[in-house]
Amino acid sequence: MARKTNFGSIVNSAIKEMAREAARAEKAAIKEHKARQREYERQQRLNQKINKMELACSISGNICNVNSVYLSLRKDYSFFSKINSVDEIRFKVKKDTLTDTIDYLKLGQRNNAIDYLKDETKLEYNEIICIVAAIENNLQEFIRENKGCWFDDQIGEYEFLPVDSLFEIDAYIDHHTAKSEVTVTCLPLAETELISGIDPIAVKNKINKTVGKLNKKWIQQFNKYHLERENHIVENIKKEQQNLLKYVANNGVYAFDYETLKDKSIFISKLPKVSKANLELNDLTDLSDKLISLENTKPTDDDIQYTCWEKLLCHLFLKNMIEKRRQKRFRAAFSKWKKSKKILIKKIKTLKNENQKKEKEYSLAAKQYSDYLKSVEEEKENFIAKQNTHNKAVDVRIEKFKNKDAAEIEEYFKNSVFLSTYPIVWEKEIDLSYNSNNKTIVIDYKLPTIEEIYNVDKINYSVTKNEYNKVLFKDKFLNQTYNDILYQICLRTIYEIFSLDIELNCVNSVTFNGIISAIDGASGKTKTACILSLMTTAENMENIDFINVNAKECFKSLKGIGAAELSSITPIMPIRNIDKNDKRFIDAYQVLDLLNAGTNIAAIGWQDFENLIREVFEKEFSFNGGEVKITQASKDGGVDAIAFDPDPIRGGKIIIQAKRYTNIVGVSAVRDLYGTLMNEGANGGILVTTSDYGADAYEFAKGKPINLLNGNELLGLMKKHGYDAYINIKEARQILKET
Repeated sequence: MARKTNFGSIVNSAIKEMAREAARAEKAAIKEHKARQREYERQQRLNQKINKMELACSISGNICNVNSVYLSLRKDYSFFSKINSVDEIRFKVKKDTLTDTIDYLKLGQRNNAIDYLKDETKLEYNEIICIVAAIENNLQEFIRENKGCWFDDQIGEYEFLPVDSLFEIDAYIDHHTAKSEVTVTCLPLAETELISGIDPIAVKNKINKTVGKLNKKWIQQFNKYHLERENHIVENIKKEQQNLLKYVANNGVYAFDYETLKDKSIFISKLPKVSKANLELNDLTDLSDKLISLENTKPTDDDIQYTCWEKLLCHLFLKNMIEKRRQKRFRAAFSKWKKSKKILIKKIKTLKNENQKKEKEYSLAAKQYSDYLKSVEEEKENFIAKQNTHNKAVDVRIEKFKNKDAAEIEEYFKNSVFLSTYPIVWEKEIDLSYNSNNKTIVIDYKLPTIEEIYNVDKINYSVTKNEYNKVLFKDKFLNQTYNDILYQICLRTIYEIFSLDIELNCVNSVTFNGIISAIDGASGKTKTACILSLMTTAENMENIDFINVNAKECFKSLKGIGAAELSSITPIMPIRNIDKNDKRFIDAYQVLDLLNAGTNIAAIGWQDFENLIREVFEKEFSFNGGEVKITQASKDGGVDAIAFDPDPIRGGKIIIQAKRYTNIVGVSAVRDLYGTLMNEGANGGILVTTSDYGADAYEFAKGKPINLLNGNELLGLMKKHGYDAYINIKEARQILKET
């Protein structure tokens, strides 16, 4: 019989199956959606982790060319080779001082930079202007080597930042919509752009495109700011060059302070340091206590007792055997005790030996330290004695100056004028003489050449070539500017001398001779000539308003002498020549004629040796009309002789120092000569000795106008002029020891 089909149940089953299938499909869809969501979120996390440095690298090609600005605007000074590394400058100038100096030079404030270095360091003026030139030549090397920068303000102060710090990129991802929102900020421009999207690659491309657009805009802004800054600097320097008289009138003059000559250094021993002796003995207390305790535990026969079993066996007539066993145990215990004692005694003995050794070493170290302290004390006493002697000599000079000693008055004015600050970067050379009888000063002043003055009129920027160009002064304007600068230097120097004399009241008139050394186009050789000369009195200078005066017209009204165009380097006859009769000069006497082949010049008297050196160099310089004079032997700043060489190429004032030594001459003597050279304003220096120089002395003399002559070279120079002698250091030591 056929079964009836229950359509109702079939339908119900189908519906249930469809519901189950729908549930499974929905579950699978949810699972798939969640998987896609997780993958998307993972991708977004990866995208979010895009390294800012990667973004920066993609735009660094545009940003890096900012640095080319500094390379294209480097200055160039011919004497810069004297300080040829930034490390040497960092060695000479403290970090904070260097930073502040750079800040001045960023804005073109040379005078402020020079004044600041003068106040903060003990460097000579010529060293300071070399440092200023070095910083200007290498400004970009003094700032951290980063590839981007921006300006804080319109006048040109700026700070350097890494490339990745120029742009700030922040990303946000909405996990529900999977949408990325990225903000790109160009910090120098303070501009922000919003980027949004779902595709990570598209977002990244938009970021790079936006950064490129903002960077291009920033480069344009940078060029504008940089051009303004450079022209601001140009105008600053031009203004300072054109207003040398206003500067000194507004800022006053520098007065040389004798106190700066004093040695105020703190004693620091140069001896190899020896540490204080320290005695640390081995502590034997515990071991001694252990030995005493061990003695108290020495085993005795009574200490070894029978055991219970042994007592029982003794009753069984085995006493002899048991006694032997007890004795054996006693011997073993005693042997063990004896061995422990031996080990302990050996250890105590070893430590005692170590203590004895340490005591001997301590005794030796204590003696070495005691000797070291004595040596340091002697060194300190010598240092203080030398320092006191030097400072007393300075005090004597101060007293002489107060009493208006002619030589010290001369030194005071020369050093004060030498300190005068100029925005022109050139090395000063000054010679000055003072006549106390008629209260007159004559000054020979080496002027800057036309190549040494600042000749940039403005800076232009070429958009097509993407480079900065200097526009130089026209030749006519350059010559006018140069002439005006030289007239200003002349008037300013005279003004400074009379200003310094207000309290001293020891100068009635000043003669200024402007000396120039430049290449003569006709001969190709260096030509030295006086190109302007002016003599005037304090009364004449009192009637001049230095704020508004025209330097050239003022010079002519005071009846100064000079060519119509000073840049032509036309020689003139000075109104008055400098007085070479240095107050320190003394009468010389003949020594050379008294020498023969049997004379050991390393053993002659020091005064004879100085006169010998004077005669030798007098013969060396005399063929060209030069002369050599010796100075007093006391407190003369290290000058033993001064040569005046009229030779236009190598000539001028030359300091000669004689060292009749039987030991190697160290670097300190060469440093002293260089200091004297700077102090005297001399063209060069010669150090002569009967012995020889150390490697450090030759190293220090490199690149400086100093010649070092040893004993062999001195004998060769004497032989050149027909005089024979010999040098025997060992023999000289013995002779000098006996005298």
